[in-house]
Amino acid sequence: MKRMLCALALSLFAHLAAAQDIHLGALTVSHPWALSTPPMVQEGVAYLEISNHGAEADRLLAITVTPAIAGEVQMHRSSEDQGIMRMRPVTGGLVVAAGSTLVFAPGKLHIMLLGLKQPLHAGERFKLKLRFARAGDAEVSVEVRDAPQEQGGMDGMDMKMKM
Repeated sequence: MKRMLCALALSLFAHLAAAQDIHLGALTVSHPWALSTPPMVQEGVAYLEISNHGAEADRLLAITVTPAIAGEVQMHRSSEDQGIMRMRPVTGGLVVAAGSTLVFAPGKLHIMLLGLKQPLHAGERFKLKLRFARAGDAEVSVEVRDAPQEQGGMDGMDMKMKM
């Protein structure tokens, strides 16, 4: 039992050590990750958090991916309408209010990787470049992970999806 707890603690420590926060002025980008994808699926999804520790709002204007593993990157917002989950692209960027955290998470805001050139495999990494109106550009390393069994689908939803 002690060995198992020790191994669990070490794996958690290694995981936390690998997930380094990126600081860009008053902004902190943390917890970037993406879901692995099955073969033949051409859409992927990524998540992260952006905290604004400053006194002024900033705006996330655009996201790109390197290497060019996808044809296009879009910010999407999920919402439920009469029991149907809908995903809509976000246009005009997203405000990161002063003193708040913008969360990209399953079933909420998310980053869509459209036109994947190959599947995303657990353990791989790629980079996202985030462009902010005030803070400039930040590049984050994204770890690809398998979805936990209880999450269900690509975006953590077991409901019907409509775009």
